Amino acid sequence: MGVAGRSLKERQYQEREEYILQVSEELLFAKGYYEISMDDIAAQVGIARGTLYRHFASKEDLVFAFIKRDLSALLRNFEEILAANTTVQEKLEATLRVIYQKVSGKYVSLLDNGAILCFSQKRIADLNEIREPLLEHIRRLLEAGKATGEFDATLPTDVTTFAILTLASPTIYKRLVIEGNKTKEELETDLIRMYLKIVAPPS
Repeated sequence: MGVAGRSLKERQYQEREEYILQVSEELLFAKGYYEISMDDIAAQVGIARGTLYRHFASKEDLVFAFIKRDLSALLRNFEEILAANTTVQEKLEATLRVIYQKVSGKYVSLLDNGAILCFSQKRIADLNEIREPLLEHIRRLLEAGKATGEFDATLPTDVTTFAILTLASPTIYKRLVIEGNKTKEELETDLIRMYLKIVAPPS
């Protein structure tokens, strides 16, 4: 009975934490990092401020938590892409599509107001650490494509790896989609086509 009680309590704790993340993410992206407080989040979730702080000590912790969650979801997508019976180029294209669909527009507000740039050095180091598996997935695809002749073997892998993240920049999304006249799908298609031309072997 005691074990069952603890398990139920743990499940309730986890469900509440997931709901806090969902609500806080919606608030943060709708209003901006500096425009809401932990009190606002607690009120929207419908819990006491002390309960919220038992889950997350600060807004920084909240943002880190849902970035970590999103990166974990990306890595699960990547595992499915690697398992597919497709060419390396098709795997890379699928990877780019997942990144652009799930990342590009989502973090515009956080980067635009400098919230992530104001993170503590420890949190920035944590972000870099959890980002590393994503970069490794891209490196592996680029190296595999070089080996099969699908990509230009003379291009440095480290540069072409980080170029993907540059093209996925929320700044590009903001300028061309939010402030411009491109649709999200048009930008995604253009960026993928451009990147594949960059890494294509010389004709």
